Amino acid sequence: MLKAMRARRHAVRTGAGADATSAGEHSDGRREVGRRGMLRLGGMAAAGAAAATVASVASASPAAAGVDGDVVLGSVSNSTPNATAIDVTGGSAPYGFGVTDNGFSFTSISPAIVAHARQGNFNAGVLAYAENSATAVRAIANDASALFASNVSQYPTLEVNNLGSGPGAHVTATGEGVKVESGGNALTATASAGGAGLAATATGTGPAVQAIIANGNSLSAAVRAIATGKSGAVDASAAAAATKPTVQSTSASVQPAVKAIGKAVPVSGAVPVAGNAAALSVQGVASFTRSGVASLTAAGTSIVVSVPGGLTAASHVLATMQTNTGTVAVKAAVPNTANGKVTIYLTASAPIGTKIAWFVFG
Repeated sequence: MLKAMRARRHAVRTGAGADATSAGEHSDGRREVGRRGMLRLGGMAAAGAAAATVASVASASPAAAGVDGDVVLGSVSNSTPNATAIDVTGGSAPYGFGVTDNGFSFTSISPAIVAHARQGNFNAGVLAYAENSATAVRAIANDASALFASNVSQYPTLEVNNLGSGPGAHVTATGEGVKVESGGNALTATASAGGAGLAATATGTGPAVQAIIANGNSLSAAVRAIATGKSGAVDASAAAAATKPTVQSTSASVQPAVKAIGKAVPVSGAVPVAGNAAALSVQGVASFTRSGVASLTAAGTSIVVSVPGGLTAASHVLATMQTNTGTVAVKAAVPNTANGKVTIYLTASAPIGTKIAWFVFG
């Protein structure tokens, strides 16, 4: 009896008793598994499945580029004869596809493609290379900007280099060909090998190039041409069918539409007062609206002409006889700044129809 009780206490401590009370054998040799036995078997099964999974992952080979249709990162062998498209749905994606050089903080702009370079891995965000008369980059817009370039640094917003004989930039448009806004140089074009730094062609009714100073306090010119060699800074030509002047300048202020300044000439033995050399050279006919020919409507000793634009204290008048009237000549041409008219006096009475030419400058 005492021996049986000791055996029972030993079974409780080792857990054998619990299995013994909940597990037994049937007459056909089948063994029942108790609650604790089920837990032990389940843990062993889970551990075995996890080990099998780890072994499967560790022994799996990486997918070959392009074999199963996936794009494989780190591979240069992704290829397909078909087009590849990414359709970004919804309306909150910051960008469609992006490549950055060690990270980049996106702005409020939501581009379809982001290409970022910071001299870490890349020295250029995008390289477009074309051969055999192909176009490297073609931008087409419908009621939008085809190309928008923005910059906040000291470097050019857009830099175009052509090492051949063609133009650095060729823009064809039915509206504005190029519109550039900048805090520094809006556009810098450099050409070599005899090409043009900037070539702009307009096929519509708009201008090929339009430059606007948007800052009302700016004293800079909208267009500045500087020649450092033997060539001229500006060269303009028009076709034989042109119906407008080759160069036209219009001023909306009291400042002149065109101002020509010749080379400074300092005081010397032959130059008592400093001045300037040739500022304007005209080869051909010149017309002036502040000039004309007046005819006497009746015999008289004077005639009055009205000057377009009026007169100032700095206005000077020249007058000369256009009709041979013997000894009659122009005596004086007196400007009147109050009414903008000039009275031309003659030395004697001239007959009706006598013509007198006059010219106002200043």
